[in-house]
Amino acid sequence: MRRLRSSSRAPRPLARGALILALGVGCTTPPPREAPGSVTETPLPLTTTAPPAGPPRRAPPPTQPRATPPSAVVVAPPSAPPAAPPSPSPAPPPSDVDAAAVTAALEAFVDTPELRTLRVGAAVADVATGAILAGHEADVRLNPASNEKLATTATALVLLGPDHTFEARVTLTDDGALVLSGGGDPSLTTEALATLAATTANAVGSAAVRVEVDEAPFTGASLPPGFDKKLTDAAYRAATAWTAIDEATYKVTLSPGRVGEPVAVEIAPPGDILPIENRGTTVAGKVRKIGVEPRVIAGRPGLLVRGRLGVEVTQRPVAVRRVEDPARVAGEAFRALLARAGVKVSRAVAIRRTPAQGRVVAQRTSESLAAIAAHVNKTSSNFGAEMLLRAIAVAEAARGQGAPDWATGAGAILRTTTQTLGLSPDAIEVHNGSGLYDGGRVSPSGLVRLLVAMQGHPAGPAFDASLSVAGVDGTLAARLGGPATLRKVRGKTGTLDDVSSLAGYVPTQSGRLLAFALIVNGRMKSAAPARKAQDALVTALARLP
Repeated sequence: MRRLRSSSRAPRPLARGALILALGVGCTTPPPREAPGSVTETPLPLTTTAPPAGPPRRAPPPTQPRATPPSAVVVAPPSAPPAAPPSPSPAPPPSDVDAAAVTAALEAFVDTPELRTLRVGAAVADVATGAILAGHEADVRLNPASNEKLATTATALVLLGPDHTFEARVTLTDDGALVLSGGGDPSLTTEALATLAATTANAVGSAAVRVEVDEAPFTGASLPPGFDKKLTDAAYRAATAWTAIDEATYKVTLSPGRVGEPVAVEIAPPGDILPIENRGTTVAGKVRKIGVEPRVIAGRPGLLVRGRLGVEVTQRPVAVRRVEDPARVAGEAFRALLARAGVKVSRAVAIRRTPAQGRVVAQRTSESLAAIAAHVNKTSSNFGAEMLLRAIAVAEAARGQGAPDWATGAGAILRTTTQTLGLSPDAIEVHNGSGLYDGGRVSPSGLVRLLVAMQGHPAGPAFDASLSVAGVDGTLAARLGGPATLRKVRGKTGTLDDVSSLAGYVPTQSGRLLAFALIVNGRMKSAAPARKAQDALVTALARLP
C-alpha cells in the first residue's frame, strides 16, 4: 500500500495574510471545459450570472508577511522595495476535524492503482484553524496546470479590487486618427466594438479618418511566456493585446451552396482579418467531411478550407481559432464596422505605441473584475488569465514597481502570494498567468495556504464566487454531482497532457470548511482515473462529521 509521505522540506503551519495591498489604477459555447494543451479549442462567451450558494466561509487566523522568493524563480524588478525579513508563523490552534479520518481518505486517494506510477501531491487544511490535517508530498512544487489561475485571479482581486473595471475608448486626434484603445479589457467583444463604432460614427460625421490601435501601455510580447512550446492555432493558445476582441479568436462558419459549387465561408469578426483559400465543395446528401487549417497565403497567416459538405446539412460546421495579431484584428474589425456605419475611413490600420492625445468620442466600461475573474476561473480561460497578468503589470508599473511587462506581472503575483497571502517563498514559481504548458510550479500546501488566506481577505467573496460549483457550472458542471457535494463544493480544475489538478473548498457534514489541493503529474493515457480519484477524495471529505 502506498503510504502518505511528506517532502524533504519541513512542513510549515498554515496561516492567513494580514497585509492588504490597495491599488486604484484606472485602466479602467459549449459547456465549459478545461483549456489545456490538448483539450477545448472553443472559447466561451463572457456571461455573468449570480453564482449559486457555495460552502460557508470561515475566518482563518492571521499570519506574518513572508519574504520575496529567491532569484531562482521570477521575481519583482530591482526597483521594488525590499521585503521585510521573514518572521516565524505561530502554530495554528488544534482543529476539531478528525485528522485521522482525513488521513485515511488521503491514503486511499494516493493508493489509487492508476496513480501509483505518477507523482501525486496533496494537502487538506481546516480553514477555521489554519491547520494542515493531512498531506502527501505537500511541500513539493508540482505543475498545477490551470490551478495557476488561482494565484493570478487572487492577485488581481487583491491588488486591483473586485470592483475594478477596464475602460475601452476611441480618441479622435487633431490629425484625423481614430485611436481605438481596449484598455486591457479581457471581455471586449465584436458586439461591444460595434456599439463603440456607432457612437464614433455619430461623433465624426462626414469627416475622413484613419484607424489606429493603441498598444502603448504594455511593453511585453503579445504571446505570453511558455506559449511557444506548441505551435498550434487552437483557441486556448490565444495571444494577447492591450486591445483585443472575442478573446483574440476568430470563428469560421461553413455552409453548403449548390451542388458542385464552393461552400460558403463566413468569418467573424468582420474585416480583412485573414486571407482564405477555399477548396471546400458542396455535394449531395449529408456529407460532413470538411475542415479548416492554418495556411500562409500571400505572406500572411491565413486559412485553408478543404473537403466536402452535403447540401442537406442543416447544422453548419463551426471552428474557432486563435488570431496571430489580436490588436490588428481588432483594428480591422473596427474599421469595417465604421465603414458599415457610413464613416469615410482609410484602408490602412496602424498600431500606435504612444499615448493618444485628442477628444474622446466613445467609451465603454467593462463588467467588474469580480465578474471577469469568475469567467476566467469557471471556464478556465487562458486568454483571460493572461490579460489579467498584463493588467497587474500595468498597474504595478504605474506605482513605480517596474516596467509594464510579463516579468513585472509575475513578480507581483509572487509578492502578493508570499507577503500578503502567506505562502512560503519556495512554494511557488510563476512564468505565465494561466498555467498553460510549463506555466509555473506550486506546492499543494502553497495552494491551500492561498485558499485559506482568501477566505479571510476582503476580496474573498469575489474569489469564492469565481470558482466552479460542483454539479452546476464551469469545469465542475459534470463532476461531484452526488448528494454530499452537489452545490456544496467550489473548486478549480487543471488539465494538461501530463497534469490533472483540483483545488478548492468542501464543507463537512457539520459545516466545517476544508481547503484542499490535489495535483497529479506524469504521463497519463487519460485524465479520467485521476479525476475519479480526486472526486472520490473530495466526496469522502464532504461526508466527514
